[in-house]
Amino acid sequence: MHLKWFSDINYDYAAFAFPYENWGFGISYHNLSMDEIQKYDINDILLNETYSPSDSMVTIAASYCINEKLSFGSNLKYINSKIESTYASTIAGDAGIIYSGLKSFDFGLSVQNFGGKLKYVQTQEDLPLNFKAGIGYHGNNEKNIIPKVYVDLNQGIENKLYVSAGTECDFFLKPGWGGSLRAGYRSRDINYAVNGFSAGGGIMFNDNIKIDFAWVPYGELGDTYSVSFIFILNDLFYGNSRK
Repeated sequence: MHLKWFSDINYDYAAFAFPYENWGFGISYHNLSMDEIQKYDINDILLNETYSPSDSMVTIAASYCINEKLSFGSNLKYINSKIESTYASTIAGDAGIIYSGLKSFDFGLSVQNFGGKLKYVQTQEDLPLNFKAGIGYHGNNEKNIIPKVYVDLNQGIENKLYVSAGTECDFFLKPGWGGSLRAGYRSRDINYAVNGFSAGGGIMFNDNIKIDFAWVPYGELGDTYSVSFIFILNDLFYGNSRK
């Protein structure tokens, strides 16, 4: 996935996941970067030099399905941050659990960014520890349309509680071919986004190729757009039995 943000900020993401019996494993790479920034000295005098800050992260994840109703997962991530010639790195983790014991509803709990600190020269910073609780509803396939609704609460150690919500409607033109329409809301963005709303959609080809796109406005800062390509390799792991 490539995301072009405002102020010359770029975000790139790639991931690969595969199942093994009741387990799931994955690896991902994230990179946040900016275009070249002009340097100034401590007296605010322009220098004939530039620099480009960046943050990157590599994550290794595993999940386990205990039974049809309960699953849990965790990951370990290596984070590297660069500001001019100064580097900081750390290792942190996330963990979560999902319960699907009620018809059409899923419930989840997770904790993010535990265990890591970034140290720039003499300054040490904790990662933003976050706790999340969510609920999801997925409707039945009626007339080749499946509605979905998701809501979660996020509470950071140093931030106020905020709500994220999203809805998705999947439709199928024929088996393996279709698309999705999506809309989202996040209360944390309400002060600088267009009322905190976002929108997007997706297209599915032959049950194993998906193209997703999203639009998130940030008021005077500008709009952001992202495009994702997803390849589902069922045949590699299951043959034709899962088609």
